[in-house]
Amino acid sequence: MPTHRFSDTDRVLIVGGGIGGSLLALVLARQGVRVSVFDPKRTPAPSFRNEKLGEEQAEILQALGALEPFTRVCLPPASHPNAYAENPRLTDCGAHHHDWVAAVRAAWPDTVRFVESTVADIETSATRQTVVTGDGTRHEGRLVVLASGRASALHKTLGIEVKTVSAGHSVTLGFTVQGARHVPAAVFQPLPNSRIGYVSLFPIASPAGARATRVNIFSFRALSDDWTRRMSRDPLGGLAQIAPDAAAALSGLALKERCEVRGTDLYHVRRHRRAGLVLLGDAFHAPCPSSGTGLLRV
Repeated sequence: MPTHRFSDTDRVLIVGGGIGGSLLALVLARQGVRVSVFDPKRTPAPSFRNEKLGEEQAEILQALGALEPFTRVCLPPASHPNAYAENPRLTDCGAHHHDWVAAVRAAWPDTVRFVESTVADIETSATRQTVVTGDGTRHEGRLVVLASGRASALHKTLGIEVKTVSAGHSVTLGFTVQGARHVPAAVFQPLPNSRIGYVSLFPIASPAGARATRVNIFSFRALSDDWTRRMSRDPLGGLAQIAPDAAAALSGLALKERCEVRGTDLYHVRRHRRAGLVLLGDAFHAPCPSSGTGLLRV
C-alpha cells in the first residue's frame, strides 16, 4: 500500500492513548502521517472494556493493515519468522483491554511521538491546532483528535456539551474461567424476562498457554441491583439461573479471576463541529452494548 510522507507541520495530535487513539495512531503512521499521542500513562492501566475481537473486527483491522498486534496477543509466541503466517486465520479471541493497547503501541513506527502528560487545553482554528500539556508546553499540528473518553474538563474547555440520553442504561459483567478443555466462542440468549441482552463466551489470552474462557454478560439492570451484587459474588451460579445453556457450556471449568462490573450511561455530544477537530470513540458518544461486542464498537 503506497504511502505519502507528510511533513512534521502536518502532524496529527491525538489526545488519549486508549485503544481508539492508539489504533488511529498506528493506522495513520503506517500511511506516512506523523502523529503525537498525549496520554498521562505510558503503561496502559487495566480497564474492563473492549475485550473481544471477532471475525468481523479482524477483517476490518486486516483492511486497515493493523491486524498484526492483535494476532500477536491472541496466538502463541512465534518460534520462527513465518510462524504467524502459518497459523489459521484469526477469528474469535479476546484479551484484556490494556493488553490490546500495549500491543498496538508496541507496533507504532518511529513517526509516532508519545507525550506522557495530561492535557490542560486544546486550541483550534481553521489552519493550525494546538494542544497544551500540563506543564504548559504547546504542541502544534494540522488536526487534533479528541479520543480521551468522557473527559468532561476538555469538553468544557472546547465548549462541547455532553448530553446524557439514558443514565445507568446497562451493566456489563465479565469474568474468566479456566480448565483443561477448549470452549469455542459463542453467544447465548438468556431466559425470557431476565433483563439480560446476551451472554458472550470467547477464548482469552492467558499466560503459559493455559486454556481460559472469558464470559461477558450484557444486562439492562442497575449497578445497585441485588442481582448485580449476587453475580459479583457467584458469577457461575448466577449464570446458571439466567442462561443455563451458557452455564452448561462452561461445565467443569473453574473461576479464575473475579467478576468485573461496569455501568454504561448513554450520551452524545453537541456543539462539537469545528475546523481542525475530530471526536473519536467515547469522546463522541457512548453506544448501547447491544450495538456490538468488543472492538467492533470502537
